[in-house]
Amino acid sequence: MQFRGISQPLTVSIRRILPTKSRPTPCNFRAASTSTPLQATAADEHHAYCRNFVQKHDYEAYLVSHLYPTEKRKGYFAIKAFYVCSQPESVVSLLTSK
Repeated sequence: MQFRGISQPLTVSIRRILPTKSRPTPCNFRAASTSTPLQATAADEHHAYCRNFVQKHDYEAYLVSHLYPTEKRKGYFAIKAFYVCSQPESVVSLLTSK
């Protein structure tokens, strides 16, 4: 590519384009991880509530949850807890509609 008489490839450095403050910083995942356990967050408490609720009210679904990958179980328990909570409403609406 020729550009104003220069026959070498055009290379642009990110250091020339972005000022120092807005440059992306490299991520260091090892520094971000800790060996000490973190404090339980509100989200962890909500997930534990959903898991316990499903275990108490739909034990079969609780047993099936162990077949799901660990990273997907929190979502599974949230959906199952919502499903279990909505069942009495749907049963009542079916009985009152007749």
